[in-house]
Amino acid sequence: MNTIIKLVAVGVATCIASRAWGDIIFSVDFEDPPHSSGSQAANGSPPDYVTSGGFGITYVTEFGSQGASTTASESGNSMLFDSGMTYASGVHSISWDWIQYSYAAVFSPDSAVNIGPSELNLAHSQGSVVISQELGALTPYSGSYSTGTVYSYAFLIDLDTDSYDFLINGAPVLTGQTFSEPALLSTVTFNSPWQSDHAVDNFRWEIVPEPSTLVLISLGILGVCGRRFAGRRTAGR
Repeated sequence: MNTIIKLVAVGVATCIASRAWGDIIFSVDFEDPPHSSGSQAANGSPPDYVTSGGFGITYVTEFGSQGASTTASESGNSMLFDSGMTYASGVHSISWDWIQYSYAAVFSPDSAVNIGPSELNLAHSQGSVVISQELGALTPYSGSYSTGTVYSYAFLIDLDTDSYDFLINGAPVLTGQTFSEPALLSTVTFNSPWQSDHAVDNFRWEIVPEPSTLVLISLGILGVCGRRFAGRRTAGR
């Protein structure tokens, strides 16, 4: 029984900590509603909407659900997520699922994600995944991707230390990368500057509670639960 109580308390503590932080800036899975298949990604207020532009919404077999795609009807070549404010502190997690169907043989990049205004960029470029802090700058990471394969990308950006980690499919490939200047966050833009085809799903941008915050809240709730359970056992004797 003690183990069950502790597990429940930790789960509750985690939820309380994340809700208290103020947290989910965007959480968009492009399902209906409000993102109806055959139309553009719906614009509106976060967390459930994009804020400007938009790819078309279609069922993506590889996702097993709807996604925002450049191949769908009503598709544009860019999709903007604007938080409405500029963040200069906190730990931010920005993640999404991405599949590239094709790429142009000549142009580069074929599609990209720009995180601004600090100009952190991820680009798909003729089979390569390239991370840079400014277009044309030296790249701290250059890897590869396969067309037709879904990849889950994530940036964990610490605005208090001006550093970031980058993960692919949950595994870190870059850690402790520092920004060339103090980092700021306000927008994330998906774009397809040339006629490559790709789709996006499960975009999520949230402010992450620091581990110390989770630990303190968890310990507090565990203590309360422990005292109540002990009181019940004493009263039952």
